[in-house]
Amino acid sequence: MKNLNVRTSVKYCCLLYNDKSKCLYLHFFIFSWIFVTDKPEVRCSLPSPYRVKEGESAALICTLTAANPNTSISWAWIKTDSPNTALHNRPNYTIHNIQRGRSGSYNCTASNAVGTSEPITIMIDVLCMWFKSNSM
Repeated sequence: MKNLNVRTSVKYCCLLYNDKSKCLYLHFFIFSWIFVTDKPEVRCSLPSPYRVKEGESAALICTLTAANPNTSISWAWIKTDSPNTALHNRPNYTIHNIQRGRSGSYNCTASNAVGTSEPITIMIDVLCMWFKSNSM
């Protein structure tokens, strides 16, 4: 079996034949399912840096692209005093009324029984509420 991935689930059937290639037991089948497992993969379509004005909401969205079995997703704010503290345990994380002190790097990771994804890092740049830009 080649090129199996997490989207592959295969049902195999085993029939018993004699040396003359005649089926011995047509009514007896042995079925086996093969489920491919893999650690999760995540992605985020937001630009990095993700610029948001002070006082607005920052909406972070982490999308699971592959995983088998079920997966948990978490967001963490990467700070030197608490680098691995989970902030939120769902794919979507919204920071309401964001302030400049919340600027920094945020990681999304997904974990299941097989392993943990590579983190997706989004840099949030909180702009002064009086900042004017042609791109916003």
